[in-house]
Amino acid sequence: QWYFNGVAVGGATSSTLTLSSVTPAQAGSYHVVVRGSSGYDTSSTATLQVQAPTPPVISSISMAGGMFQLGFQSQVGTDYAIESTPSSQAPTWTVVTSLAGTGGLLTYSAAATQPVMYWRVRAGTSVYSVNVVAYANCAISAGFAFVANPFAAPSYRIGDLFPYVPEGTAFYKWNGTGYDISSYEFGVWSNPNLTLAPGEGIEVHAPVAFVNTFIGEALGSLNVSVPAGRSLLGTIAPITSEAGWSGLPLADGDQVDKWNPALGGF
Repeated sequence: QWYFNGVAVGGATSSTLTLSSVTPAQAGSYHVVVRGSSGYDTSSTATLQVQAPTPPVISSISMAGGMFQLGFQSQVGTDYAIESTPSSQAPTWTVVTSLAGTGGLLTYSAAATQPVMYWRVRAGTSVYSVNVVAYANCAISAGFAFVANPFAAPSYRIGDLFPYVPEGTAFYKWNGTGYDISSYEFGVWSNPNLTLAPGEGIEVHAPVAFVNTFIGEALGSLNVSVPAGRSLLGTIAPITSEAGWSGLPLADGDQVDKWNPALGGF
């Protein structure tokens, strides 16, 4: 009979004790008592230490050919689950695949066919990645439109956030007194150093409609700083309702203008 921390282990009466999918709860002292016709003997105690997996860090994300890919460093002997959810509001996480740790970089790819999708990695049974990554498909209409950067992206340069735009597309970023402009002509950006931080908005004039896929890390804080004067802002993390506006700390004299795609203006 095998014992764990002095308590008999149910059904453990063979010459060996096998533990599967070991968790920290199984760490402790084990011994066996052998009984025979001449009496019984108790083994020495063996101590089992269980080291919890290191929280994974999703260290790379990319988008190519309509495929979203994430990568993270793994540990040998650790099982990983890739989980996804289509919403940051009351998310329901679903396991989409499992991977065995190799001690090297593990990657996972999925077609970016949903409007929005968030991803995280679980190590073992309950250790989650320190970050959550995501993609969001943003439909931009012909003519004037308004968009905002929803994620902490690998790069905030306009050409990296909008890698595939129609020729003749122009971006107008409000700087407090006027607009900084960057247009895409003959495969070249007129102002390649124009940037768009998470939550910052920008006006776009496109000759034809197109879809831009934002990728990045979903920020833990969803706060967006609102400066005095006029500013163009959006939510950090795409939302499917306008409930977020009800929480704005508005004061007398503040004005909120909403972009109207049908009118091409605010």
